[in-house]
Amino acid sequence: MVAVSTIISCNQGRTLFRGSTLDLRKDGKHAPAARKRRSFAVSATSGDSELVLPRLYFATNASLEHNQSFHPECAERVPAILESLAAAHLTPYDRPGDVAELEDFTSATPEDIMRVHDPKYVRTFPILSSRAPMIIEDAPTYITPSSYELALRSAGAGMGLVDKVCAAAGSGLAPSGFALCRPPGHHAVPRAPMGFCLVGTVAVAARHAQEAHGLQRVAIVDFDVHHGNGTQDIFYNDPDVLFISTHQEGSYPGTGKATEVGEGEGEGATLNIPLP
Repeated sequence: MVAVSTIISCNQGRTLFRGSTLDLRKDGKHAPAARKRRSFAVSATSGDSELVLPRLYFATNASLEHNQSFHPECAERVPAILESLAAAHLTPYDRPGDVAELEDFTSATPEDIMRVHDPKYVRTFPILSSRAPMIIEDAPTYITPSSYELALRSAGAGMGLVDKVCAAAGSGLAPSGFALCRPPGHHAVPRAPMGFCLVGTVAVAARHAQEAHGLQRVAIVDFDVHHGNGTQDIFYNDPDVLFISTHQEGSYPGTGKATEVGEGEGEGATLNIPLP
């Protein structure tokens, strides 16, 4: 199973991305209908204006058209998580003011994806999608006719949350961001999809934080039963992106040994913590 959620936070110019796998129910039910939202005033000021900020922004992209019913990475994943969040009373309707949904984010562009993936792969992806459905790679990873656009949409959700979090960072009360999106991304390597993953959405968001908001250093914490090999590969030579992964030793895809610490200028910026 692979990461479908990302938490983004920013503190004093440092951005932290945390990806996790959640235990999912198989029912596919949606969250309850919206109730009226109330505002929540945070005790801080900027100039003469009181800041009104949620503690958490979240964005979703269920990608229902990216689906294989026989596959564990299927359309029921995001609705099942939303159902669990509703049952735990952790939605904007249960926590008005504390939690707000980001609904107006835009899709990433191919150029955004090329910041972390090989341009040839990015240009080939829509061609593969137009020939779908197809199964690629042994995992197996699948592509549908909608997969390309949906992957751009999910990457855009992460970028939109970065914008929200970074815009509020100067207040000292920056909220966190939670992206609940699929297709997932941490196995996608620079030149190919892998392990159910098509685009490195966390990697795209991290690079966006640097290039759009001028953040020099970014930390990514990937906690999953599987090693986030794709995200590691993307930043393996980059001294400005710290990649930390906790994962089960020997599990798919077999990478993530403690000796993998980065290369060149990026040596020391990768920390793998394989667990029993």
